[in-house]
Amino acid sequence: MKPLRISREEYFERLSTPHDPPSPEMSNDVFLENEYDLVCTRVLSTLAKFGKMEEGAGGGDYFWDFGYTRSRGFGVEILNGKIVTDEFIFALQQALHQSNPRWEIHLGSSRFDFGIFISVAAVRYWTESEVLQQLDE
Repeated sequence: MKPLRISREEYFERLSTPHDPPSPEMSNDVFLENEYDLVCTRVLSTLAKFGKMEEGAGGGDYFWDFGYTRSRGFGVEILNGKIVTDEFIFALQQALHQSNPRWEIHLGSSRFDFGIFISVAAVRYWTESEVLQQLDE
């Protein structure tokens, strides 16, 4: 599946909207146990295959914000643009497919001016840098 390039406006509009929040009837405990923890475990395992998590000492390839939100989306800050390859994106997409296809991962980087939304159905991205040039090909 070819990644879809989106405009800066589309990117920031999508970034400011929670992705597929659970119904208000679903308690936080049920949401955390049945979905959030499973997806996070799979995605963190996949990320670890491609780089090192930043843990405050510097030198990491990505930063995972462990803050919880009532959304089926979460973000990863990319610190090393070299880890963002087609294989990396595909592996994250597969991690979602194997855990819960309703989720979405946002890979962002203020350092490299790009953002990628990865879901089972699509990969959408915005960039103003050369880091993602392979996605344009």
